[in-house]
Amino acid sequence: MKPVRITLLVLIASLLFPAGCVSTGHHGQSTTSSRSVRNEAGIRRLPYELPKSAAHLSLSLTLRASEGSFVYTLVDPHGTVVWQGRVSAGQSCNETRPFTPVPGKWLLTLEMENATGSYDIAWKSE
Repeated sequence: MKPVRITLLVLIASLLFPAGCVSTGHHGQSTTSSRSVRNEAGIRRLPYELPKSAAHLSLSLTLRASEGSFVYTLVDPHGTVVWQGRVSAGQSCNETRPFTPVPGKWLLTLEMENATGSYDIAWKSE
């Protein structure tokens, strides 16, 4: 491949895959974080697959917005919204919640509305 094509592919990949750490998980722990979000808009979908053998499930959210806002929605495998909220400029959220361990795909949606700040997300199941 020509050097220009490689550079172009790297640039496109960096735009498609936002900065931050992602450790998608199944049974156990899974974390996602971004220490520095600057004026970002868009939606991040963060799935978690919970196996039938899990007896416990919890989700920890830490969101800090210095500008804009973060809107979060957690949907269980049945499609039911079980947790949602908004963190606007000057606000923060640092909360851990337990949930009934329904096996299947859980989906946390994080919508950023011109957000500047940070977020940390940690799933835990046993």
